[in-house]
Amino acid sequence: MSKKVFATTIGLIIAGLILLGVFYLLSNIFQWSTISSPKIFLDVVAGAVCLLWLVFILKIPWDLYFETNNILFEMKRSEEKNIPIKVERKKYVTRMRVITAV
Repeated sequence: MSKKVFATTIGLIIAGLILLGVFYLLSNIFQWSTISSPKIFLDVVAGAVCLLWLVFILKIPWDLYFETNNILFEMKRSEEKNIPIKVERKKYVTRMRVITAV
């Protein structure tokens, strides 16, 4: 996993936890009766977990796919300008592109 994808994922997790905390704090301040029920709180937590799971299922593979395409494009441009590239790196990126395209 690249650093950019990892940082984005951690940022989304932290933002979700902050929003959940703010919602819980406001519900206690204004004494909303719906949040006092453990069922509602568990539903909100389950929804947040499902949202994070969807981020892992959808966002990360697509980011990897497009990143591998960008790397291969830059390698092709480097070859056109006679800049040497490592063959094993090109094989690795090509293999990753095949894996992420499935």
